[in-house]
Formats: sequence, C-alpha cells, structure tokens
Amino acid sequence: MSIIISILIIAFLVFIHELGHFLAAKRAGVLVEEFGIGFPPRLFSWRRGETLYTLNLLPLGGFVKIYGEGNEFKDDLRSFASRSILTRAGIVSAGVAMNALFGMVLLIIAYSIGFPSVVTPENKAFIHEQALVIADVLPHTPAANAGLKSGDIVQAVQGTHVDAEGLKTYVSTHSGSALTFSIDRGGTDYTLIATPRATYPPQEGSLGIALVDQGMLRYPVGQAMIYGIRDSAVLLGKIVAAFLGLLLSIFHGGFQGSAVSGPVGVFVIAGRAVQNGLRFVLPLIILITFNLAVMNVLPFPALDGGRLLFFAIEKIKGKPVDSRLENTIHGIGFAVLLLLMVVLTVGDIKHFFW
Repeated sequence: MSIIISILIIAFLVFIHELGHFLAAKRAGVLVEEFGIGFPPRLFSWRRGETLYTLNLLPLGGFVKIYGEGNEFKDDLRSFASRSILTRAGIVSAGVAMNALFGMVLLIIAYSIGFPSVVTPENKAFIHEQALVIADVLPHTPAANAGLKSGDIVQAVQGTHVDAEGLKTYVSTHSGSALTFSIDRGGTDYTLIATPRATYPPQEGSLGIALVDQGMLRYPVGQAMIYGIRDSAVLLGKIVAAFLGLLLSIFHGGFQGSAVSGPVGVFVIAGRAVQNGLRFVLPLIILITFNLAVMNVLPFPALDGGRLLFFAIEKIKGKPVDSRLENTIHGIGFAVLLLLMVVLTVGDIKHFFW
C-alpha cells in the first residue's frame, strides 16, 4: 500500500507541473489538443471544448499536447509556434512556476498545522511534542546489531528520558554496559538492548548512531505565511546549489551514483515516509516538488530549461533555430535522460534491495 501511495504522490506532482503548462497555454489562447492524466495506453477520454481529456493506464504523471509545439503551423494564430518568444517562454516555464508555487503553499500549510523539524535555538519556542530521534544507524555497529533503525524515537534509556546531548553524555560514561532503549517505531513500542563500545573507528561513535532532537514545528498563521515564503526561496536556493555541485562533480570525475536516487529510490523513500506516518509525508512532498521545479528549469535538451535556452538563442540570433535540428537535439536529450534513469534505477535496486 505504501508503494502505491508513493507512486500516486509522484504522479500527482508531475500532474501539477503539466497543469501549469495547460493553464498558461489556455490563458494565452493557444490550442491545447490533449491533456492526459497518466501515460498511454488510454483507458477512456472525453472532450470539453477544443481539448480532449484522457485518463491513461500508467499513473506516472501526465502530459499536455499543445498545437504547434514542434514549431509547425506558424501561420495559424492558435499555434504555439506562431506566438512571441515571451508568450512561448511563459507557457514553457509555467510548469516550473506551478511546482514552485505549489511547494510554497504546501510549506505554508505545513508550518500552520505542524510538521517534523529539527529543534534549533531559533524555532524552539514553536516546537511541540519534542522527541529524540535516531537520524542514522551505521552498519555493523552496536546500534545496528541491537536492531535500532533510522527514524526510531528514543523514549527512554534505562528508564530515563534524555535529549541528544544527555544521551551522548550518558553513553560516554557507560562504555561496555548493556543499555535498555525504549523505542517508538511507527506507533509500536520496542525494547532493545545495545552495548556502547569503549573503542571505535573515527566518526562512528560508541553506538554508531546519529541523533537529533526533533519535534512538531508549528507557527501562528501570519508567521507561517512569512516563514513559508522565505524558506521556500531558501530551499530552492539550496537545491540549485546541490544540482550545480552535482554537475561539477560529473565534470571533475568525482560523481558518486550512490549519492543520487532514481525513480525506485524516490518510491522507496516515499514508501518509508508513509509507513512512519502522514506527518512525515508532507515535508517529503514539498522537497520533491521543489526538486522537480529546479530539475526542469536546467538548460538541458528535452527539459523545460532546454526549451528556454533555444528561445534565448532565437532572441539573440533574431530567428529561430532550425526546427529539425532543435527536435533532434531534444530527442537526443530525452534519450540521455532515459539512459540516466536506467542507470539510477539499477543503482537504486542495488542500494535498497541487494
């Protein structure tokens, strides 16, 4: 069930992206021939006005078929190709804008109703239900051998409630002693026993866990709007920086495929979030939709950013790039993206299932 929910989440976010293109084209008076939910084969369809709406078998997002988007029918005023560079750029960039706007709205909602967040001095006054959470468990360590897992909530150690600093101090003075951990895992209580090591490899710690004080961050509505808008810009900036760092690592030979997740990895991570409870799903949806926005604006063929790059070239040259050449480049770009997805999928399978 969790995998089905994660697939539906990704499909809905891609649908939101395509909805941006659809609404922008309609507003510009450009003919939208088809708006598809999912990908073919087609299950059923209905026509409303000029547009054919279709429901398709593969629930992996959606698509918009715009009249003249392949640079044909330039003499027809309803054609995409007949419109000015500014109008075409607006239609192409509307998907990215829709993802970014949707992510911002979700972040404002999340700040209003509360969602899991790391406790910091700045937000501590707005934290509710503070808890100590295991952020990571290193393999072949006392914590891993005891059965502790990432996402576990540490309710008590030896019957005493502690925060992150308190647990670190307690563990450091009880090396070699078996410690009883009271754990909440997805609403189920567990009792696990782990024995801290007196000696251990650097960067692992005596137990081999990373700890974080976490709680439900909830702001008053007015502050939720202010912080939601501000933090959306901050988060988008961090994602852009991460993508740039990834590209630089590729060119400099430092790229590590294990650091990037493909479709399978995203589904697995989303599935785990669903299993941990709905309060963990909303932050993940926000992160994915912002990532979709940034990814699609990259100036790579077949992506929205690639289309915008050709518009910029057209503006500089004073005439469009030959349509056959442009379509060929986009086709090659699409093939490269498919190949990348295959490589990442293989990596995901090895990482999560082998």
